[in-house]
Amino acid sequence: MSQSEFPKSLSPLPESSWQDRFADKLEELLKTVDSKALRPMKLIVSIVVYGILIMTSLILTCALLSISGLRIIDVYLVPSQVWIGYLAIGGIFTLLGLLIWSKRTYPTN
Repeated sequence: MSQSEFPKSLSPLPESSWQDRFADKLEELLKTVDSKALRPMKLIVSIVVYGILIMTSLILTCALLSISGLRIIDVYLVPSQVWIGYLAIGGIFTLLGLLIWSKRTYPTN
């Protein structure tokens, strides 16, 4: 005899067994943990990872642009006068540093 042949009153398992209730409560608990703890952690980790990638890309781009600028000045604009290229690139970085330095703010106590 299969279970479908039993009348409802003689069914070996009740309709809402404790295993089903336990599984539902466990699923609800895991969803709560995911929404309150794991999602914010995932967001923070993704922000940190993307921030590191962006900063690395900016540093590499700045280095490559300064090297390219120096090569262009040395080879095409003023051949065999490399000090002029160093002066120009150094001046650009000095002006950028002074601009950033002038925008600083002091912490208030």
